[in-house]
Amino acid sequence: MAEPLADFSKILELQEIKKLYDDLQERQGEGVRERDEEIARLRAELAQRSESTFSAEIEHLRVENERLGKQLQLLRQEHEAKVERLNARLRELSGGAAPAPVASTPEGERKGFFRR
Repeated sequence: MAEPLADFSKILELQEIKKLYDDLQERQGEGVRERDEEIARLRAELAQRSESTFSAEIEHLRVENERLGKQLQLLRQEHEAKVERLNARLRELSGGAAPAPVASTPEGERKGFFRR
């Protein structure tokens, strides 16, 4: 024999189940909202940290770039001084006369096996 659906105890049981279901949905919704807020907060914190980290990294790279630029300038000056010393030594060893560049000699005065 089937139970009648209009039984008051059955109605109370269904109402209790509905109340528990609604409470569960509300708690679940609150949990989702809390997690969404936490995710938003963490994303904002990450963005802020990223900006400060990038700023620090950019500053470090700028300082490193300046240091390397100064080092390059110093090496360039040392190189030029060395070339100048070698040129002076070459002039000293060649008797004071600097060798004439090849491009300044006229065509007819060229010596060598492959002249034209």
